[in-house]
Formats: sequence, C-alpha cells, structure tokens
Amino acid sequence: MPYDSIIPTRFLRFTLRMTIKHILFDFDGTLIDSAPCILNCYQQVLDELAITPAVPVTSEIIGPPLQDTVAMLAATEDEVLIAEMAARFKQCYDQRVVAETPTYECVGQVLSELKLRGYELYIATNKRYLPTMAVINHLNLGDYFTAIGAVEQMPLGQQKKGLLIRYLMEQHDIDAADALYIGDKMDDYQAADFNAVDFVAAGWGYGEWQAPFIALNVPQDIVRFLDGEHG
Repeated sequence: MPYDSIIPTRFLRFTLRMTIKHILFDFDGTLIDSAPCILNCYQQVLDELAITPAVPVTSEIIGPPLQDTVAMLAATEDEVLIAEMAARFKQCYDQRVVAETPTYECVGQVLSELKLRGYELYIATNKRYLPTMAVINHLNLGDYFTAIGAVEQMPLGQQKKGLLIRYLMEQHDIDAADALYIGDKMDDYQAADFNAVDFVAAGWGYGEWQAPFIALNVPQDIVRFLDGEHG
C-alpha cells in the first residue's frame, strides 16, 4: 500500500505546531547504520541452518522485532526453530555489533546541538536493550538522552513500539502536542500515530518515503527543519 494512501489528516497539522520540546528517535536506520552487521548475521544464521530465505536478506527486513524477522526469513511458525534462529543471531550480533556499527555522519553533532537548544531527547527502539546500550556507550552517545527504551523491556503481550512510546510519554510527562518522533520505517510512523505524536522520516535510513510525508535527507536536516518550524 502506498504510504500516502494511509495518512490521516492529523498528519498535516504539523506545520501549524511550534511547541516541540521532546524528540524521540528510532535507533537502527535513524541514528546508527546497523544494516551491514545485522544482515551479515542473518545470513550467517541461515547458512548455518541450511535455510533458504523466504524473502531477500536486504535492508528492507530491518526494523521489526528479532523473532518476527527470523520467522519471516524462514517462513515458519515453528517456535523451536524461531528460538534457535534468534539465539544464533544474538550470539553472532552481540560479538560484532560494537565494532561494526557506526553512527550516520554528523549524528553526534546534531544530538549535541539539539541538547544545547534545550530539547529532551529519547530513544524508542525495537532493538534489544543490551546491544543498544553497548553501541551507545561505545559511540559515547548516552549523555544526550533523557531515557532509552527498548521494546523488549515492556511486559509480555505489550512489546510493541507504540506502547513503548506511550510508556516513555507517561514516565516523562510528555504531552503529544510537544513531541516529535523521528524514524526511518513505516512501523515508526505507525507507532507515532498510535500516540498522536507527529512524525518526520529519516530519509537517510532504510525506508522509502513519498509526499506528503516529511522526509529529511541527512541528519543535519533535523536542526534545519526545527529552525524552520520555530521561525
């Protein structure tokens, strides 16, 4: 379904708003370029188990929770196989993620500038918490964020990005009218919309965007966009 066919009229209100205080970020494909490491590990798992992938192992599969992705790759509902694939992926990825995962160009400078301007910054990610923090600590990004949330930290049955964003909003007294979520995939937009939070696409990431979505070209455009938004 084309993205522009499911956009509610609420999306178009963004140009009228001038009260952004809280910026929430996706992680993979938004702040860090994790695709090479992730895809190499998925391919290694498939090779080890002699599984022919049901879908191409490309950046399009990055974003959903791990169990959903390996189930899709193997075209299976077998819980034992899904658990085995997930365990093998974790072992591969956790050994390689820190050394093989850079930020996108100028992300550190952008986060520093946003923090200096008084914005409260957050991460809401489908990535597991431990590798998320390993990368953040390695890249010295932790001090920029008020809170870092991973979907796996939510209770069973509530491990959805939309519910994670809602939890962060409740815990940090974030009004939807004062918030912006930045991510690179359609599920990021849907999670923001679930919470009535406006959304801007990280066009440098792994998704493809069409008008009337607002898609930025490089991380530095976040600051430029906010400058235009706030006059």
